[in-house]
Amino acid sequence: MKKLNTIESLILFSGHYAWKKDFRLSLWLLLAGASYGAGVTWLRNAPEAGMYLRLAVALFPLLPTLLYIRSWMRFMRGLDELQRRLQLEVWLFAALGTVLTGVVISVLGSQAVPLGPLAGGLGVGGSFFIMLGLWTVGSIIAIRRYR
Repeated sequence: MKKLNTIESLILFSGHYAWKKDFRLSLWLLLAGASYGAGVTWLRNAPEAGMYLRLAVALFPLLPTLLYIRSWMRFMRGLDELQRRLQLEVWLFAALGTVLTGVVISVLGSQAVPLGPLAGGLGVGGSFFIMLGLWTVGSIIAIRRYR
């Protein structure tokens, strides 16, 4: 019988942290982040590149992102029923919180509120960072609630 996954195996200092499992799960996210950063840098420095090449470079991070989603889905299938339900709630909290943050920034921008670096919206990288932060907060709350 296959051993069940636990969320604690992904949380540092939980006493059950498994770096190999965390690395395997997060590898595609690391590649997505690296390809996004490299693509943004290249796009800023190559304004003369053709439209299709620019589009391909801009959309390339979606491939490792989809593979990251696949690895998370596989991990979630290995959770027990309670942890699976908790993680679905945490991901819903993170996704809706990210959408709400994007809407607030959009509304503030449309009302000419100075937003500094957020004037153009969250962007892909900002959305991932907001979602990661909200997932972390939601996971901590859920773990503490069910202890």
